Amino acid sequence: MKAKYFTIIILLLFLNSVYSQAIKENINELMTEYSNNEKFNGTILVKKGNQIIYEDAFGLANREWDLKNETDSKFLIGSLSKSFTALITLILVDEGLIDLNGTIGVYIPDYKNIGRDKVTVYQLLTHTSGLPDLGQLNDFSKKRIRWIYNSGQYIELINELDSIYNQNEGFKYNNLGYNLLALICEKVTNMEFGELLNFKIFTPLGMTNTSLDKNLDIDKKRADGYEWHLLEGYMHPSYIENCQIKGLGGILTTVRDLDLYGEECFEKQKLMSDSLYKEMFTPHANSWQNYGYGWWITDRKINNDSLRIINHGGSIDGYKSYFTRVVNDSLTIIILRNSYMRTELGNIDLYHITNQIINIVYNKKYSLPQKSIACEMGYIIGQVGIDKAIEKYADFKDNANYYINEYEFNQLGKELLENYGLAEASKEIYELALNEFPNSFLLNFSFGTILYVD
Repeated sequence: MKAKYFTIIILLLFLNSVYSQAIKENINELMTEYSNNEKFNGTILVKKGNQIIYEDAFGLANREWDLKNETDSKFLIGSLSKSFTALITLILVDEGLIDLNGTIGVYIPDYKNIGRDKVTVYQLLTHTSGLPDLGQLNDFSKKRIRWIYNSGQYIELINELDSIYNQNEGFKYNNLGYNLLALICEKVTNMEFGELLNFKIFTPLGMTNTSLDKNLDIDKKRADGYEWHLLEGYMHPSYIENCQIKGLGGILTTVRDLDLYGEECFEKQKLMSDSLYKEMFTPHANSWQNYGYGWWITDRKINNDSLRIINHGGSIDGYKSYFTRVVNDSLTIIILRNSYMRTELGNIDLYHITNQIINIVYNKKYSLPQKSIACEMGYIIGQVGIDKAIEKYADFKDNANYYINEYEFNQLGKELLENYGLAEASKEIYELALNEFPNSFLLNFSFGTILYVD
């Protein structure tokens, strides 16, 4: 009898090994195609339970020197940093230093603007504050986002906001709110926010490759961020002073360190009380998904099962990130990318890639990516002109690795005209597009609008 059970156990372990290998091979095929098609440049880690199913790096960390990304390359993670800001805020709530019902004015007396005595920490955490966002400051995106501010000067800056305040507006994603949370954390601890994160989170979790980034820091493992522009190709991103993104997007880290972070958030939960972890992952506000404290929360039906999925993405000039946890099966998917598309053409977001990986893990249908003909043509137009781009179209069209549709044709014509002022090139693209899709209402309407304006 014991021999029978032993045989069954060996068989189950063998089948599990075969299953895991198949998942690994399929994910590798998917990510390799994304990389080959210039749709992914970065690192990825997929883990189920305690087993890392897949981990790899793709593309270049530095394009000037052709240095490759490695699995321990470091990336800015943008708004995924909000989950860290939420966590440190709740740790301080647990220590009695912050009250979720306390208002901005209680913790930041120098804040004199709208919502001072009404907006609570809870509302900042859940994006329900009704406050205006940073982009409504005069000259912010063009000039002031490059300026260095200490915490006091930053408060003076946001005191200039004079837009409409509507506390009953419900959920409205707000970057300013998470910077205010960082300032509140600094005020109650008398510590700089980066030092506080290191003391309370990074060091206890062994996240030795994670920091709140400073623009002047030198890190040998940092992957440089790049942006793809339609006509120019890869370029360096615009400069953003990281004091502007202290609580909303300034963390630099690796996939392995984020895995340690995920273990704490979803398994070990040692940094604060169980009740606060439960609150963090409880839906508090609703938009296109539910929002907890620094995390999106949704349910997805797959194989007749309802999966609870907790995730957050991040975008900052030159970088993208996405962290996903399928709670039911302890599945973690972490994707970091050091390329940012400044065109809508051929742009595959990390949310889409994550869903493809989930399909692979749960043995559902997934598809390999193709290259965008419209994106390729845009780059050729920028380098050698419209005539060469139209000449190359025939080659692209007959290549199974490429795709085109009326929506991408329309976007190409639109971007050429609106973003670059290339009216004649735009018209030629629409003429080519209508030759391919003569009955398209979208293309006929857009082209007619251009001709009418002329």
